[in-house]
Amino acid sequence: MKSAPNGIKLYLARLEGHQRADGYVCIDDSNTVIASEGWVGNTNLDRINRDSDLLLSLPILEGLLPASKKSPTVISNVHIDKEHYFDVHIFYSGYVMCVLFIDKTRTAKLLQKEQQIRLSDDIVNEKKSQGGNNG
Repeated sequence: MKSAPNGIKLYLARLEGHQRADGYVCIDDSNTVIASEGWVGNTNLDRINRDSDLLLSLPILEGLLPASKKSPTVISNVHIDKEHYFDVHIFYSGYVMCVLFIDKTRTAKLLQKEQQIRLSDDIVNEKKSQGGNNG
């Protein structure tokens, strides 16, 4: 994001690995959106209604705001909509609260597939062990 505020750029630079923001929202102390850019799933953050409550545009943030001023809050693999997963980072840059979205759809779907395979294997193994004990 070329036009991201410096606080967003600095935060990204401190993250492990090469992280790229897919979207962000910055909110002042009166919970007014002062900057936003990018996409979160099907939501265009550039077009967020700044005159209404942010939670109407991004209900996934319900219960997460305001965040701790002392340390960032990171929620991994948030299922944003039917198809998309994002890591959500909430942190303060000065007096401004920033919500950063990093698309993790590909890795989250892969993890979901791997978990399903392990669960299926566990069920098969459990049936085998039960069959062996009863016969």
